[in-house]
Amino acid sequence: MGVSINELDYRYILIDRYKSLGLSEIDVMILLSIDNILKSKPMLVTADTLALKMTIDEKEIDRLIVSLMDRKFIEYEHKDQLLVTSLAPTYRKLETLYADSITGRRKLEQTLSEDDKQNIFEAFEKVMGTSLTRLDIDKIMEWIEDGIEDSMILESLNECATKNKKVTVRLVDKILLKRLTHKDREKEGYSTISERNKKEIEEAIEIASYRWTDSDE
Repeated sequence: MGVSINELDYRYILIDRYKSLGLSEIDVMILLSIDNILKSKPMLVTADTLALKMTIDEKEIDRLIVSLMDRKFIEYEHKDQLLVTSLAPTYRKLETLYADSITGRRKLEQTLSEDDKQNIFEAFEKVMGTSLTRLDIDKIMEWIEDGIEDSMILESLNECATKNKKVTVRLVDKILLKRLTHKDREKEGYSTISERNKKEIEEAIEIASYRWTDSDE
């Protein structure tokens, strides 16, 4: 596997896979904001506390917190005789998601022919001019697992090469996201991904170089 559960970057998994957990972009921002507050000390995080740090109306924040509690992403627990907010349910869901994705990826790797995999991997290594890392391979396998066609992956790779001097799997992933968003618009008449909120979340992840509170304990 290469990475143990205890070494996971929970933020990365959350931003990368939140859609499969049934979360919206604003749900993710609520969770990240709560996590940021809990870094200083365990406490009861309320809507009025979050409203000081967010642009969302306090009543809407309260509704979102209740919704996240109902969906088992947030819970309350007693710590040192105080009632505090906990994101432990979110961590557990992310751990399960990670473990399931690894299991599913291994099964997928077994069903894919070596030629199919090698064609894509070799195309990336040729354009990038370097060998793929384990994380690069995992991301490419994730695209395949999500049902993204080989042709779209390779077209995104070629587009990345024409726009950037240095090609990385991360840059190709961004191009794929734009292509999938465009495809959603054509199919449904609107985007299933809020690009503005997605950008805001990605910027928040960039700033957050530290781990989630519970994972440091």
